[in-house]
Amino acid sequence: MSVRDDVLTELDSIPGVLIDTAIAEDLDRARDAVGQIDDREIATAVIVVCGPAGCGKSTLVNALVGSDVSTVSPVRPTTTSIVAIGGFGAPILDGVDELIVLDSMPEGFVVVDTPAWDRATSAIGPLLDRAAAAIVVVTPGRYGDESVADAIATASTTDLHIVVNRLPDDAGAREQLEDAIHERLDLRPTATFAEGEQVVVDLADFAGRAAAGQGDAAAVSPARRTAIDAIRGIASRITELAPELGAAQRRIESVREEGGGTVELPHAVPGGSRDALHDAAVSDLDRALGDVDDRIRVGGNRLLEQIGDSLPEHAADTPSEIADRWLTRVETTAGTMIRPRWRKGAADTAVRSHAAVLVCGGDAPRRVRRLLKGGLDDLRNDARDWWNTAVADAASIRIDQWAESVEVAGAFRPGALLAVADRLAGGKRLDE
Repeated sequence: MSVRDDVLTELDSIPGVLIDTAIAEDLDRARDAVGQIDDREIATAVIVVCGPAGCGKSTLVNALVGSDVSTVSPVRPTTTSIVAIGGFGAPILDGVDELIVLDSMPEGFVVVDTPAWDRATSAIGPLLDRAAAAIVVVTPGRYGDESVADAIATASTTDLHIVVNRLPDDAGAREQLEDAIHERLDLRPTATFAEGEQVVVDLADFAGRAAAGQGDAAAVSPARRTAIDAIRGIASRITELAPELGAAQRRIESVREEGGGTVELPHAVPGGSRDALHDAAVSDLDRALGDVDDRIRVGGNRLLEQIGDSLPEHAADTPSEIADRWLTRVETTAGTMIRPRWRKGAADTAVRSHAAVLVCGGDAPRRVRRLLKGGLDDLRNDARDWWNTAVADAASIRIDQWAESVEVAGAFRPGALLAVADRLAGGKRLDE
């Protein structure tokens, strides 16, 4: 499968019981962002060239990329916008005004030319946050500027290089200035060039950690960064639930051991019908199952709260179906209790229609009472036992639902999410 397929498969594999509102939002963000990433895009090591005005930054950029893409002037600064130069698959970076793609540039690198530091500090700073390397260009007349110190401090988290331009031709004076710059900046220059000397550099000399691959130090498009951050956020939230897992399992087993106790028969309203008794049975069963849920959720366990919000309202059989089966069993049994000669016709129909209501304390025609005389107490006891069994079975199934959901939650490993996030951060094309 491609990187894109792997990412979407892992997102789809997250069990619903683990998805709260925050994770659901991050899932939407991640899926939307993955859909926006160009298949050809690769994560890129960014090298930012910065420094004070007129120190030869654009000249160095042209030498790094092997093409005259940045305008240079010996008289006055000419770079007024932030320009990125990269090879095939280079992403469009936040804060960059223009992206130039050169066939001659190696894949995996972007060089950024910037205006004078003190004119664009707020724009260059965020680029340095994502840069793998930074080159601060200085001159003998500007290395002590406050802007140079500020640029070096901001770029200190990158693989930092100093390039000195426009040194004197005299070897002694040149060495003296190089030592002074080293002492002042506490950095040994990576490269130095005399006034008028052709600037010749190799991009690899400045790649440093970037060339070795830095994962998050590589720059990616905003869409890819959004996907990476969202996926890692999901993994983090799921990991936070791990300590809740054992407590959740113990709580469920405790409720299973407690059982549901004995329940009363549904109460038939005087003058009520079979349908009314059915509704009362459904209501009683709903309360019994709700009591199971409440006892499991007590204690503020966040995992159980999430599972409770995602559980289906009922198991395979609804309370209505369970109540129907119980009523039918009571009515069928009542029909077998009358003498054989009355088991057909109106008498049988009357008994079956009123038996359940009668055993639950409701009214029934005198004829029905007479036909069931002597067996009514037994029928009532049986009906109570059957109802207790039906409620207990439904509660047990409900507890099983909780236990299975906790098992599913515990079986999920967020490390797989971190792995696909790292693949995105590592620069793989999505169609590979």
